[in-house]
Amino acid sequence: MNQMTPPRYTRKFDYKAAMRGAPVGLECGQPFEVWKWDLKMGYPIIGCHGDKDQIARWDLDGSHSSMNTPQLALVMLPLGMLDGLPVFDGDVLLAEHGQEVKAAPGHFQPSAFWRWPAYPTCQLSNTELSAIVAHAPEQAHRWRYLADAVLRDAVQRGQVRPVENTA
Repeated sequence: MNQMTPPRYTRKFDYKAAMRGAPVGLECGQPFEVWKWDLKMGYPIIGCHGDKDQIARWDLDGSHSSMNTPQLALVMLPLGMLDGLPVFDGDVLLAEHGQEVKAAPGHFQPSAFWRWPAYPTCQLSNTELSAIVAHAPEQAHRWRYLADAVLRDAVQRGQVRPVENTA
């Protein structure tokens, strides 16, 4: 079997995105081809892989019909790269005039017209975050305490505005 380099950036297989034309690959990096996406019985995706065109079948979640070969699982590949980061089908980007647009096959070309949205960042130190977690009354509340602290920090620095509850 031909040894290939696994793809560097992948996401979990998404059947609907694959049907829309989003790039799909094998976890191991082998070449493959899908012949049919909607076989009516068993594993609905059928095709071949490897340099000898070995016949294979996959489930809708991308798992290979032989559970002993997870490296043959289907994965989503990026549409392209933007600022050194992979752009996948469905990622939200900002167009030239700040309009949010979902990346889609055939509608994304890396250029100066696209940029990543600016998300709030946390400027609390690791020591401050550790102290917040340590003061949580029980382990189940640690993530909530941490999220609250990070959100308060972003609000205090003006990165996000709180929305008043009108209910």
